[in-house]
Amino acid sequence: MLGNHISNSSLNSYTSHAYRIFSFEGDLIIGVLAQDALDYSLLKMTGTGEVAWYKNYGGSSSDHLFAMDLGLDGSIFLSGHTTSDRANWDTYTLKLDQLGNAIWESKVGNPRGFDPRYIHDEA
Repeated sequence: MLGNHISNSSLNSYTSHAYRIFSFEGDLIIGVLAQDALDYSLLKMTGTGEVAWYKNYGGSSSDHLFAMDLGLDGSIFLSGHTTSDRANWDTYTLKLDQLGNAIWESKVGNPRGFDPRYIHDEA
């Protein structure tokens, strides 16, 4: 690659912060935080820079995305932590298909109450 500019797209209307970018079959899959930085979000773009779809994941409280990976079959894994329906920060992991549909999700953490010394479980 020579580093020639091919195209550009602004994602400002979709995200407050992008975390991970993967390429799969010519498309870009981008793990981001939603505009309000309270939900996981996922954006899929074509190789020409068009947004194919955008989806949010999370609950009624804060959900912070920190990790993303792709399975060999193209399945998408998102992980981080959440306070949605939890007493304190617990891990929140999702497996998604290539259309962004949830295959499964898991919230896991140690029961500790609100002791401020132990408030985060993270993936």
